[in-house]
Amino acid sequence: MPRSIIHWEIKDAFSKFGFGDGDGPNFTAEVAAAIEAAGLYRCRTQAWGLHNYAIETIEEEVEPGIWVTVAEFDGYTLPTWTSLRQPIRKALVALNDGESPAWPR
Repeated sequence: MPRSIIHWEIKDAFSKFGFGDGDGPNFTAEVAAAIEAAGLYRCRTQAWGLHNYAIETIEEEVEPGIWVTVAEFDGYTLPTWTSLRQPIRKALVALNDGESPAWPR
């Protein structure tokens, strides 16, 4: 049975022009789920019209019901590896390696 292998990069989930400028499969939800599994984080996303659907902010719950923004993305400037918190980096490495991104909270 024929199969298709799709190559993509995690950084596409933060870019307005990622995932072939929105013309191909989109894995933003998988990246956001990995980040959210890293701790008390949630991702807010932005739809760019006919372009990509991407992560706009990462927020952390500092107290029950109190969320603060820990990272913002404008769709043009991609996050640097060191700008992301350690639990998020670990979760993204796990996602990239095909492992479970869930980490103990």
